[in-house]
Amino acid sequence: DGVRASLRSLGLRDDAVKTRSYSVDPEMQYADGKAKVIGYIARHALDVRVDNLTELGAIIDAAGGAGATRVSDIRYDAKQREEIEAQALMMAVRNGLKRADVMATAAGRAVLGVWRIDDQRVSNTPRPYPMLEAMPSLKLSQDTSIAPAELEIQASVTVTVILR
Repeated sequence: DGVRASLRSLGLRDDAVKTRSYSVDPEMQYADGKAKVIGYIARHALDVRVDNLTELGAIIDAAGGAGATRVSDIRYDAKQREEIEAQALMMAVRNGLKRADVMATAAGRAVLGVWRIDDQRVSNTPRPYPMLEAMPSLKLSQDTSIAPAELEIQASVTVTVILR
């Protein structure tokens, strides 16, 4: 709750902070071949979406200052991924048709029409950055610097044309 409150105080909306997982496990003590439950360990993992990347370092620092013991799996993506992918597909088809036209002309033929277009899904999910960890006793310096990754969104198609 402290981490959520800290993130909220930085302007993150509730829909930007979601529970990824929650677990409660017994903490065991072993003596003389016997196990005894001496307490419980609760783990609450959050996914946090940061729209303004210039605030990322401050958000990491605030989470650590509020009690978070681990920051991991930083990933980058485009909010408008679907629109960008659609534009890339459009450009790929246009490029395929231009190339088909050039090849047909070189062969003394002409493109009569499109027979088929296949989309080869290109999986270029942004890679996570290495995990940053902080022990509860560690005070973060309030100047964590994170360099955003460059995203590349690709489209690959096969255009099959009818020649005359």
